[in-house]
Amino acid sequence: YGVLNVPADILSDRSPSGRGVMGGTEVQVAVLGGSSAVVDQAAVIRELGASMARNGVEKAPPVKRLAGKVRRSELEPVDARLLAVGLASSNLSTIAIDPKGTFIIAGPPGSGRTSTILSLVEGFAALHPDAVRVYLGSDKSPLATRNVWHATALGPDEVSRASTFLAAAVRTVPTNTRMLVVVENIAEFLGGPVDLALQELTKACTAANHFIVFEAETSAFVGAAGVLGLAKSGRAGLALAPDQSDGSMIYKTPFPRTNRAEFPEGRALLVGKGRAEVVQVVLPDGEL
Repeated sequence: YGVLNVPADILSDRSPSGRGVMGGTEVQVAVLGGSSAVVDQAAVIRELGASMARNGVEKAPPVKRLAGKVRRSELEPVDARLLAVGLASSNLSTIAIDPKGTFIIAGPPGSGRTSTILSLVEGFAALHPDAVRVYLGSDKSPLATRNVWHATALGPDEVSRASTFLAAAVRTVPTNTRMLVVVENIAEFLGGPVDLALQELTKACTAANHFIVFEAETSAFVGAAGVLGLAKSGRAGLALAPDQSDGSMIYKTPFPRTNRAEFPEGRALLVGKGRAEVVQVVLPDGEL
């Protein structure tokens, strides 16, 4: 007897195609229309479908798939305290996060990191219109000149001074004030005084439940020293076009088997609370 509790001598490698066992009885699976030719099968199936429709049989619901592009205005509303990130592959509904603490955006070139940042900023601004939005990065970045920031600091020296100032400010502002800090290309600020200043800013933002986002190519997040360790401590973020190894390396969360060919621009694993969910990140509707 085999795995299905069927006598092993009923079927063999000489049994014809379509031969099987059902309820202990040897059966031959019928071929609709009597011909196995693909063209004949297609014609018979079309006729069967038309016949079923004439007899009032309801059509089967379409099999939906994750869209390649999603705009924020197209998303279903979520809890007013949460920030919608995109559509989840598991149920094709809006998936959202609680925008607090550290959050990592990682991925290879062309995976959609810049548009993902803009989308998060747009969503955060809608959620908290009075929140302060700060950019820490490079003057060579297209993000630096976007009309979405209340303050910017460009280059290691400015970022170091701004981080020290903001860390002190965060500790004195009212607790109901919200802040979003985006650190683009964290690799540019590792080591030295700027790293130390960012560590203090990260600790202050995390303690006050502000939202601090770190962005870079995936390889930039190798290691756990200095501000990198603090950025990764939240175990949350978006892994765009990920490799399976990115889960343990960056987010300390196991990733499912992934194939980058199945991750077009904006497709990511949303990581949080020890889980990873395939999502299509929502595109921004426009500048703020």
